[in-house]
Amino acid sequence: MPFPRRPDRKWTLLAGLMLATLLPGCAGDGAEPSATAGLASEQAMDSGAASRIVLLHTRLMVAGLGCGPMWQDPSAFSRYSAFVARNAQVISSAQQGVATRLGGMAAFDAEHTVLSNRESLRMNMIGMPAYCAEMRGPFYAAMLASPADLAILPY
Repeated sequence: MPFPRRPDRKWTLLAGLMLATLLPGCAGDGAEPSATAGLASEQAMDSGAASRIVLLHTRLMVAGLGCGPMWQDPSAFSRYSAFVARNAQVISSAQQGVATRLGGMAAFDAEHTVLSNRESLRMNMIGMPAYCAEMRGPFYAAMLASPADLAILPY
């Protein structure tokens, strides 16, 4: 049985750099709670919803970084960035919920890095065209979704 192809170093590094820029926001910034804070707390209490939101966020990050050219959408990563800003409270709450379940933010960071690397590897293993075709629908659906719908979106 052949070994899987080694992931392209530039995508692995790019995903790692993006993750490093996004993770500091997990701890919160002391800002006042937003209008979605109650929703975020409810979602964080449900460990399944929290895990789905974290996975969705990770997959959207990889797709936003890599698929814009395949989709002929040079704004794909900007759309992803706006999505993260718009849903920051829900994403942060989900990350905190998963971190609590894993035993703290350091454990979450380590697990989230593994999750991000696995998603990048999956993209490389199935090929960029197949990955981007698979992620196109979920990506654009998430860009239009309300914070309340993040836990039920397909990913």
